[in-house]
Formats: sequence, structure tokens, C-alpha cells
Amino acid sequence: MKYFHRRRASNITIITVTLRVQIFKDKFSQSLGLPFQELLPTSVIEQALRELKIRYYQRLFDPIVTLWAFLSQVIEADKSCHTMVRKEIYVYLLAYNLLRGLMWSAGTTYGTSPLRLSLQGTRHHLNNFIPELLATSSTKRQRIYHTLLKVIAHKVVPDRPGRSEPRVRKRRPKIYPLMTKPRHELRKKLQTA
Repeated sequence: MKYFHRRRASNITIITVTLRVQIFKDKFSQSLGLPFQELLPTSVIEQALRELKIRYYQRLFDPIVTLWAFLSQVIEADKSCHTMVRKEIYVYLLAYNLLRGLMWSAGTTYGTSPLRLSLQGTRHHLNNFIPELLATSSTKRQRIYHTLLKVIAHKVVPDRPGRSEPRVRKRRPKIYPLMTKPRHELRKKLQTA
């Protein structure tokens, strides 16, 4: 078999892989774990893909099986989708704490109040410094880290005493119509009435 012509061998490999993929997809689509196969048939999904002009290659998980699996995971009893959402929230909290830690280090190292440093400015500077930090040796990395702290501490938010704004809507909905004409025309109309 190893003496086959290269092209012929590659065709045989492609055929066997395609056949295996089709067998796997058939088993997967007939399993009990995809209740949406009956509610959302293949024909409906294929029609939507044609209308949206979405092209896809024949892969192990085509859009049809992927959609069925996703919808099944969302309503599944084991809450795996909920677990992933929780993990994503934890990652955001981890990133937030990393930025606040950088702000604290920069403020205490360079004598600036950490409360006066910008969170978004810190995020921006960290994103700019990450390639430099990854591409250098450990001795140079320490100098770049201190430069990052210096840049973060340099960008101080102005002092705004008494700045605490309540989170409320200023305008209340009123029963009056909107003003669509100039005020002097409306006054004349009101006085003549």
C-alpha cells in the first residue's frame, strides 16, 4: 500500500476521512442529546444559510450540528453553559484586579494617590507594554515594568472635589407634547386661544 501513487493515496485518505466524518455526524445527529433536531429541522437551517448567503465547508461540525449542540447545552441540566459564563465573569474580575493592582503599585512607588490614576489609562498602557514585556529577558523585564509603573503614575486624573453623581435620570416623562415650533409662535398661539 505504501507504493501507491501519492495523488491516489491522498484521494483515498480524503475519502476515508470524509466517510468517517459523515458516519460520526450521523451518529451525533441521531443521538438523544439533540432535541432541537425535530424542532429545528435541517431544511430550515439550510434555507436560512442560503438566504443569508453563508457558505461553509463540510467539516466535522457544520453549522447545523453546531446550532443543535449549542441550543442543547443552553437548556441542559448540568449547567455547563452557565459554568462557562461564570468563568468568563471571573476572568473579567481577575483582569480588573490586575489593573487595580498595577495602579496601586504605580501610585505607591511614585508617590501618587492610586485613587487619582485612570483605570482605562492603565489598561491602555498595559496593552502597549505587553509585547515589550514578553519579548525581553528577565533582567530587562524588570526595568520595563518600572517604566510601565512610571507611565501609569504620570497620567493623573484631575482632582474633582465633591464629585459623586447619583445614577438617576434627570428628565421625567411628561404628558405634554414635544415642542415642534419656535417658542414665540407657541406663546402667540397660547395668548390668542
